[in-house]
Amino acid sequence: MSLIGQEEGIVHGTLKGYRQHRRRQVDPCESCRQAVREDDAKKHAARKTSPKVRTPEQAAWYGGKFRNTTPPVVPNLERAASLTVAAWSKDAAECRELLAMLDLPSGGES
Repeated sequence: MSLIGQEEGIVHGTLKGYRQHRRRQVDPCESCRQAVREDDAKKHAARKTSPKVRTPEQAAWYGGKFRNTTPPVVPNLERAASLTVAAWSKDAAECRELLAMLDLPSGGES
């Protein structure tokens, strides 16, 4: 037996009732429409208040074209740059000087 067109048995004023109206191809009543509006508003508010948290790997996906992404934190960028320069330095004296400025051991004196 088909329920299409039958309004009896619908749980009015709920999201379930709205779905029953739709499934039975009956115009939803105002109380069921209001229940859907409230549910949609609740979902919309939840989406707006909770920002998505992304890992750096997720943010880098598609070239980082996402909102609310933050760049990775480098605690001491100047120190990291100096260490890189020291590592690539061809002059041993310059390398030792840079490491001394950073209060790091030079790894062996020559």
